[in-house]
Amino acid sequence: IFGRGYKEVDRFERNIVFNPKDAKSYLYLAKIYNQEENHRKEEYNLETTLLIEPDNEDALLMLIKIALEKSNYEKVKDLSDKFVKVCKNLCDENKDIQESLKNIEPENNES
Repeated sequence: IFGRGYKEVDRFERNIVFNPKDAKSYLYLAKIYNQEENHRKEEYNLETTLLIEPDNEDALLMLIKIALEKSNYEKVKDLSDKFVKVCKNLCDENKDIQESLKNIEPENNES
């Protein structure tokens, strides 16, 4: 799905023009930008997805992974707490994230 690049981006962006509250279009754009390693646009589309659909598991999980990459552990914890409340299909993913946070937290608490 993501190999088609600009055609897909154009299609989803056109859909957003006609249906600006379509969270799936923003989510798919974020996934395309993830593949293209355009992190700014990926994050923007994930945030927009969550504005429209606050309990979107995919968007929350993707933002958690971005926050982890940026070492923003406070944001990871906040997003993870939200994720736990809404997860239905991807709950196991959060367990791995929680484990990695446990390994990091003692370092942060010592300061």
